[in-house]
Amino acid sequence: MVRTPPRPTLTPRDWIDAALAAMAAAGPDAVAVDRLAKQLGASRGSFYWHFTDRADLLRAALEQWERRDTEDVIAHLRDLPDARARLALLLEHTLTAAVDPLEVALVAAAQHPVVAPVLRRVVIRRLDALQRIFSDLGLGPEEARERSWTAYTSYVGHHQLLRGGLAEPPPGLDRMLALLLSPPLG
Repeated sequence: MVRTPPRPTLTPRDWIDAALAAMAAAGPDAVAVDRLAKQLGASRGSFYWHFTDRADLLRAALEQWERRDTEDVIAHLRDLPDARARLALLLEHTLTAAVDPLEVALVAAAQHPVVAPVLRRVVIRRLDALQRIFSDLGLGPEEARERSWTAYTSYVGHHQLLRGGLAEPPPGLDRMLALLLSPPLG
């Protein structure tokens, strides 16, 4: 008699990682319980052991992404006392890293009912963190807000264009930093 080895017990993290990979490949609509169960070699029962429904998994996955790609980055930046160094590190982190297909897919799905509130929180937190950096550099509230918006929308747009093969890598980090730190106009 041939024995099949027992399936490993899946954790919520296994399901979340699979959901994030599916979203990165094809957006939130690609997160299907049956498809993920087959991919993980699990049953639907395993899924329902950890999550109430598909929306519950989507929320958990998006919260994991939010924590990893926003809150952890912001916390790391807070450890640097010099605002210029924080901005330089953030630019290096965001503009030299490979395009994150998950981020691109989530921006494209900004109207999705589960994605929208998380994406809104992420954008607000990132803009606030940038604004704090520019304020710490001595800019007034309005100028800091405008520069944070410029920096963030440049990042989002650049990654969208790179993902579509429509843009070259950004100019040197020194040039980007100089543009963002140039004296306010008029």
